[in-house]
Amino acid sequence: MLRTLAAGLLLVCALAVALVAATALWSERQLLDEGAGPDAAAAILRAPAVQDAVVDELAAHVPASVADRTRAEQAARTTLNDPAFAALWRTTTQSAQRQLVRRLEDDRGALVRDGVALDLRPELDLLAARAGLPPLPAGTDTTTRILTGDELEPAWRAVDALHRVRVVAPLLVVALLLGAALVARDHLLGLAGGGLVLVAAGVVLLVARHQARVAVADAVVQGGGRRAIADAAFDAATSTLPAIGIGVIAIGALLTALTLAVRAGRPEVRPVW
Repeated sequence: MLRTLAAGLLLVCALAVALVAATALWSERQLLDEGAGPDAAAAILRAPAVQDAVVDELAAHVPASVADRTRAEQAARTTLNDPAFAALWRTTTQSAQRQLVRRLEDDRGALVRDGVALDLRPELDLLAARAGLPPLPAGTDTTTRILTGDELEPAWRAVDALHRVRVVAPLLVVALLLGAALVARDHLLGLAGGGLVLVAAGVVLLVARHQARVAVADAVVQGGGRRAIADAAFDAATSTLPAIGIGVIAIGALLTALTLAVRAGRPEVRPVW
């Protein structure tokens, strides 16, 4: 009985650590990967609601008459789908991603003080050229702050913690699962339980992402924002989480199936729970 309880406790601990490990993997691949940020930004830009917001933002920076601004809006809608604009947008967002990563890892003071901003000067210059408008005067403020220091402070703490456990957490999951299998009187059944724990961790990760998506969108709407933009941004920012969750489920299901298949060929093994 004590061995069964000990094995169960180890499996519960493995479930919790597996969730941490999966989140750390997402953090490394999505938040701190300088290639993932621009890819996510490109995906966000393809959302119709986001394109409407970007058009408004770009046109608002055009210091011209109402007629010129209307022309700029029309040009912006065409320009958003232009490969030249896509290349500029990728460069701009990649610069912001590098800024975020550098400040998360090396310059916490600047992170909290300045946040992260996008400099839209190249995009605005292209927009003005496509709309037949003169280039923006030197000294025009073309930056848009996307994250403030207050918003980034808790994010920095979370990312820093995940970064520290990115290697240890997966190893600890393996150790806990093997420990549960060794403690259990029926080692194969204990290992099968470890597979089920991985399946549960993957399911919890997917459900948690869905619930977080709804909560974030509700918070944005309450703050006067648009749900469609919030959904598009959240989906892009967490695009690797579903793959991670499904991967964990697949590994767990395979481990359980293989272990039970081996156990079925050994009827002499006595069940313990």
